[in-house]
Amino acid sequence: MQPTLFGEWSLVREFGRIGSPGRVVATNHHTFAQASAALESLRAAKERKGYTAEC
Repeated sequence: MQPTLFGEWSLVREFGRIGSPGRVVATNHHTFAQASAALESLRAAKERKGYTAEC
């Protein structure tokens, strides 16, 4: 998550095959809380599909 120039928050995701440039998708949210909720929702969906969170 990162702040935008207009005071909103952007949730930035990058995905693709290892070794390739990948694809970047950013979704804007009005508040930090909304962006956090979207991030948690995406994390939960990935875990349900069998992916694990790595740091």
